[in-house]
This record gives sequence, structure tokens and C-alpha cells, in this order.
Amino acid sequence: MHEDVKRAISLRESGDPESARSLLSVFLRKNPGDAEAHYQMAWSLDVRGMERETIPHHRLALEGQLSDEDRSGALLSLGSSLRAIGEYGEAVSILRQGASEFPGDRAIQTFLAMALYNVGENEEAVGLLLKHLAETTSDPEIKSYEKAILFYSERLDGV
Repeated sequence: MHEDVKRAISLRESGDPESARSLLSVFLRKNPGDAEAHYQMAWSLDVRGMERETIPHHRLALEGQLSDEDRSGALLSLGSSLRAIGEYGEAVSILRQGASEFPGDRAIQTFLAMALYNVGENEEAVGLLLKHLAETTSDPEIKSYEKAILFYSERLDGV
């Protein structure tokens, strides 16, 4: 990772996303194909609530080489940003891709459930959330019903 990108991450993490964005803008003018810099630019915009502006940077980041951790983060954030601006169908598509590539990433699957709700796929959305609740909770009452919750998570409309 380039030193300018590392510095931008440090600036963003220390609460200065605008300086991070400025540094990354200069870097990206010289290195327009740097996937990591696009991913970090998207983060710097996202923390400022600029979801629409993150989208092209996430797309460019995903076209390049990212670590698995950054790729899963980019897919989640792209899907979330698309959902936030009302592009629900595309959000579902991106988040399904993320869930397929990273099946153990419960954050992606949680955001997928929200996007599924937005497109009217309520049974699948609630089923997904129930499955993850049953599998991750430490609540003793919920744990005592884990088998039933998992069974019904796939049969919500069954009688």
C-alpha cells in the first residue's frame, strides 16, 4: 500500500475525513487505477454521509485487486450505498454477490436482508435474519428455541 493511502487512512480514522479525501484526490489523479485508493476514497466519503459519491469509487475498487477483507467491505458498502439512495434491486444484486463470495460474512447478509425487505422479499429477509439470530445469539431463551427458529426461518409461510 502506498504511503499516501496509509496516511489518508490514518487521517480518516483520526476524525479528519476531509483531509483524507483531499490527499486521496491528489493521489488518484496520478494513479487512477489504484483499487485500494478508490476503496479508501469511498470510505472517506461514506463517513461524511456522501453515499451517492462513494458508488463510482467502490465500483472502480472492485474492478481492481483488493484483499479479501477490503473486497467484502467494498461489496457491503456499495450495496448499502445503493440501498440508501433507493437503488434497491441493484443493492440486492451486489449484496447477493457479496454473500456468495463471502458466505460467512454476517454483516453482508444483514444488509442483504434489509435490501430484500426493500424489494418486497419479506419472507427471505426475515428468514435470513432469524437464521443469523439463532446462530449468533447468547440469549438463553432464544438459544433454547434455536432448532425451531432455524426450522421456521426457511418456512415462514408454511402451515
